[in-house]
Amino acid sequence: MKKYMTLPILALLTLVTCTPGGSSANASNEDSSATISTLSSTIPADGVKESDAVLPASAKLADETEKNALYLNVEEEATEDVLANKVTVWLRDKATGQVRLLLTTNPMADLRWEDMVDNHAVDVGLDQIAAADNAFFVPWDESKILVQGCPDARNIWTYIVDTKQKSAMQFPAKEGLFNFDQDNHRLILLDYKYHIENGRYSVAQTYTMDGAFVSERIFDESESN
Repeated sequence: MKKYMTLPILALLTLVTCTPGGSSANASNEDSSATISTLSSTIPADGVKESDAVLPASAKLADETEKNALYLNVEEEATEDVLANKVTVWLRDKATGQVRLLLTTNPMADLRWEDMVDNHAVDVGLDQIAAADNAFFVPWDESKILVQGCPDARNIWTYIVDTKQKSAMQFPAKEGLFNFDQDNHRLILLDYKYHIENGRYSVAQTYTMDGAFVSERIFDESESN
């Protein structure tokens, strides 16, 4: 199994913590195009043509490939009552400069944990993604992105967004991404459980890209070193 972007993932494990208004561990203002700094911060209205979408000047680079770049932009800061920032997620085609607004997070999204029978992911609407502190392209299919964040000051909620189908799935694991298994095209996510004597411990869970649970093992923290 090949590990994906080891250093960024380690940063994610240490920086994506459940605190109000968590920020992207991979965020950056760097971009090869000098036009980014001149773009307006106006969010396109519903139904706007993709060609008319404009990347906010305050958007932060979350991940990029040779062809595309992902950006996150904080639209509304977290409050005492709403524990997560309201964030927009943007996709930019490097060759054409075309920008597309993929989704706007909803910190008050419905709880779906009880619907995840047999540890299977559940379909959610793009308006039901609670937080986006980080976003990554799936290495073997960059039409899909992994989005995760902490909207409840406790759990990291993880989603796969299909940018072509404009659909999303939420996964049961609550400690975020550990790795991409590129050989088998699977996700390795972290979750936590409790032992009656030893307390909380982490487990590594493997999922297929269609949301099916494959296996689970106790996570050894030395694996993140």
